[in-house]
Amino acid sequence: MANYYAAWRSNYFKVKDAQAFKEWADHMPDVRVCHKDGGDDIDNADLYAVMQNEYTDGAGIPSFFWDEETDESIDIDFAGELAKHLQDGEVAILMESGAEKLRYITGYAVAIKSDGSRHSINLDDIYDWVNSNWGVNPTLACY
Repeated sequence: MANYYAAWRSNYFKVKDAQAFKEWADHMPDVRVCHKDGGDDIDNADLYAVMQNEYTDGAGIPSFFWDEETDESIDIDFAGELAKHLQDGEVAILMESGAEKLRYITGYAVAIKSDGSRHSINLDDIYDWVNSNWGVNPTLACY
């Protein structure tokens, strides 16, 4: 059985409280915060982004973390938690792309607004689009 490896990151967005945002991100598994302004002064930046930690195993956008105190896996809604840190009217877009030994190639994007609303798309949506718009039922891009 092959392993799935993914890469992910976000666009740049404004946050309500830089310190609270950084503390939240520090507790998320394999998440790195960066900012558009460059330099090391992350507390006084205007625009932030989140992405996978460069040392991650390619697991994708976090969906759980391991609680060492209880020795249990805890499910998380990363996008929902991120929305709580966005300034009013801001939108964060998370994009993930990955593959399982090139057998399956996946892609996913979700847009999260500061009010918690979201919209997502998936590369697999192309099959329904082709069928609906061109009347063709294509084979899947996998083996």
